[in-house]
Amino acid sequence: MVRVPQNLVRDLTRRATPPMLGLGTWRAPKGQVGEANEDEVGAAIKKSLISRKELWLTTKVWNTFHAPEQVEKGVDASLKDLGTDYVDLLLMHWPVAFSNPKGEQIASIKDEHSGQPIEDVDLSRNPLATWQAMEQMVQKGKARHIGISNFNIRRTRELLPQTKIKPAFNQVEVNLLCPNEELRLASVREGITLEAYSPLGSAENIAKYISHPVVQDIANRLHATPAQVLLAWPIARGIVSLAKSVKPVRIEENFGAWNVAESLKEGDVQRLLDVVKEQTAEGQATARIVRTVNPTQAWGVQDDIFEDGIDQLRL
Repeated sequence: MVRVPQNLVRDLTRRATPPMLGLGTWRAPKGQVGEANEDEVGAAIKKSLISRKELWLTTKVWNTFHAPEQVEKGVDASLKDLGTDYVDLLLMHWPVAFSNPKGEQIASIKDEHSGQPIEDVDLSRNPLATWQAMEQMVQKGKARHIGISNFNIRRTRELLPQTKIKPAFNQVEVNLLCPNEELRLASVREGITLEAYSPLGSAENIAKYISHPVVQDIANRLHATPAQVLLAWPIARGIVSLAKSVKPVRIEENFGAWNVAESLKEGDVQRLLDVVKEQTAEGQATARIVRTVNPTQAWGVQDDIFEDGIDQLRL
């Protein structure tokens, strides 16, 4: 069993923030998180005998449960699988709503011609009704905190004035070629904490990220691994870093990122921020974000999800 370092453990019953370094389980192969699916996470929690108050559990409202009358159904299904009566954080997974007339399936209804999910465009463009249903989950005690995920600056600003409970978190991709610094600065002004998924990139580009000369140089100077540097970088910027691994040795290595974050200098943080500028094409004024996750085309949604270069001009 992997032991969590004491300097990462917080009194989660009193704070509205999770540990700055978290464990992600999305897309982990089935059978390896019951050692990442919610039912396996729930089984692992029960087996561990860890007190519920010592855990910070986050789950999300999937796109097919955005209709306000369906939000609670999705939440209840997650709570049942996790074996708990509440989650610490409930996120709206995407600013995208899929049609789900029966309200009883996670898989989306597909267009018979394109094979793509059928979008509820109005609810995607104005997710207030979904958010209000999530606010009800707080009032009913099924969620301690609520937040958003994959929201850019524009979408966040449009939602905020209409909320009774402001989003506490926005979980977005943050890594070497997707630093999301402009979103971070905007979020700080609004009192929203960012959570970073895919801080190491994807399986396809992790080797490129950890072998980058800047990452290697900082890692060598701090006697850390390149992965620890990439996980520590968001933490040093006030962003919760979510690492995903099913290997105990990697999980223990990842926990070392906390100490690395405390050793990162301001110059190190800026050097890593500047790496994305290498992606600037000739004649362009701004750098080009390279995302590992962007389902805009795969889902065939009406509006570009992230609006890179339009909504967030400076990364």
